[in-house]
Amino acid sequence: MKVVYSRTAKIVFQDNELVTKEHYDDYFENSFTEYQKIVKLHEIYGEYSLDGWTYKSIKALSYHNGKIIMKLAPGISSDKLLNKPHLFYHIGIWLGHFHNIEIIRINSYLYGDISIQHLFLDEERKIVTSIDPGLNFLSKKGYKEIDVSRVMLTIFNASLKKFKLPKKPLDFFIDGYLSEIKDSVDYSAFTFSIDKVSNDYSNKKRWKSIIKKIMIKLYLILFRYYSSERFKKNWTRSK
Repeated sequence: MKVVYSRTAKIVFQDNELVTKEHYDDYFENSFTEYQKIVKLHEIYGEYSLDGWTYKSIKALSYHNGKIIMKLAPGISSDKLLNKPHLFYHIGIWLGHFHNIEIIRINSYLYGDISIQHLFLDEERKIVTSIDPGLNFLSKKGYKEIDVSRVMLTIFNASLKKFKLPKKPLDFFIDGYLSEIKDSVDYSAFTFSIDKVSNDYSNKKRWKSIIKKIMIKLYLILFRYYSSERFKKNWTRSK
């Protein structure tokens, strides 16, 4: 058994391949809503198979008094797989299929709290699993390119933290997404989304000092430029 303490909950990984997430008192009121969101995502995403790979979302088994019991996601979070950038192609396919789902397409729903930390990948068994849709799932609408931009920002952040260039994982992610998405991708919507995601990131409360704010602004200018160039190159090639 392994126990992890996050900002909002205690997470217990049991030996029987089950996970218990117990929210702290300050976040207790959100626990049932989170359970409902996990159930809903699993219900609408189901399991999608393509070329020997399986794409799915985590299954919540029960809820009781602030505790969510779920199945263990196979594999590891994809931010730990930057040394295997080709695997990010499958992260792109997971998101592309999500945006292809009818209820998502018709209502322009966003995933919300999407990041590579919330997408687990089991290379040996060829499975990609999302683990946490967040409280904003199915409550926010907008360009699908916003979800794409959020994933790209987390790839960018994780790569630079490990002193790796983000080019290859970004390229594979974009290629996977563009190969799967049925609707056309709007480059102007993407540039708008990159700006929105960057602004949201820079406006987080933790950036209190002026120096940090300036550094983050410069960092996000680099992200905007680099990501836009990568996306434009792959988007143009796919047309």
